[in-house]
Amino acid sequence: MRENEIKYLKSQLVEINPDKYELGITFGENKVIFGMTGDNHYSIIFEYKALIATFLNLCDKINYSLDKAIDLTYNTDIYDKFDLFKPSSKDEVKAYYYIENGIFRIATLWDLLAQIYNLLYKCEIKNNKINYYKFFENLSKSDDMNIKESAQRLVDYFNEISDGKYENDKRWIGNHKEVNIYRNKMTHRNSPDETTLSNFDINLKSHPSVLLRRVAEDYKQATTWLDKVIIEVIESVFND
Repeated sequence: MRENEIKYLKSQLVEINPDKYELGITFGENKVIFGMTGDNHYSIIFEYKALIATFLNLCDKINYSLDKAIDLTYNTDIYDKFDLFKPSSKDEVKAYYYIENGIFRIATLWDLLAQIYNLLYKCEIKNNKINYYKFFENLSKSDDMNIKESAQRLVDYFNEISDGKYENDKRWIGNHKEVNIYRNKMTHRNSPDETTLSNFDINLKSHPSVLLRRVAEDYKQATTWLDKVIIEVIESVFND
């Protein structure tokens, strides 16, 4: 069972081929233009290039973090000797550290998805004003049926509530919301990887394997959507 879980989690990590997302602009004897600003067609391409480069960079870091978390969770005493009511062991702390590192970067991936949609569909919202949930919620009311349907599917995914079923061979329901709840605890309350019972908060820590599964599956969803929209971007650039 342990080996199957490891294999499944590893399958959620993304193998990125940077060449797939290449948007190079050359001139002369294969000289490459590094960048450009302004309002012309080429400057927009460089906006896309910056977003795609961020996507690739984030995936490398998330893959590293989650791979480390998988190794710690399944190849140390954590898997068999986890105790809900004891302070986290050093290996547990390390596992949570890598998972939490991934959580924050995956949230950035979802924001990145909104940034690319904003540029591709000319929504003209300032970059620093975009909240991915509100962005897609508003986009789900678009008059363009293709945009509306895609945005609504994303909103539906964001709003999924856990059904309490933890089946090995199916994506767990409510991953995004559960991961967000965990992240919000990290930033606004106490450490969610420690069990506490107090007036300040009541919290039962999750086994790292449970949290890891939710985070890895949310990561897979984010990268699947990003892969799809980046391919749309590349097609739109070369068709214009």
